[in-house]
Amino acid sequence: IKLSPKDLDLTDKTVLIVDDIIDGGRTFTELASVLKLNHNAGKVLLYATHGIFSNTLIDLKQHIDQIYVANSWIETELTKGYVKLVKFYDSENE
Repeated sequence: IKLSPKDLDLTDKTVLIVDDIIDGGRTFTELASVLKLNHNAGKVLLYATHGIFSNTLIDLKQHIDQIYVANSWIETELTKGYVKLVKFYDSENE
């Protein structure tokens, strides 16, 4: 993973990573690691439209402070309290 510029200073800043799908999560854990270790990011948040989570969340939890997904995801015991649902449209309260 390369970030530019190399002198990017994110000291104590919150960084939001946005993507369409979170599946295994390796790309996100590697990016979060670089942001925190090399650029001093305070928090790394991850937002995606679809949360597949085909692997365990152990690696994601070590590097990502919070995950947000849209309503294409079903909460399980594994994701409870860590992955938060983002509602874009609520047909009952138009």
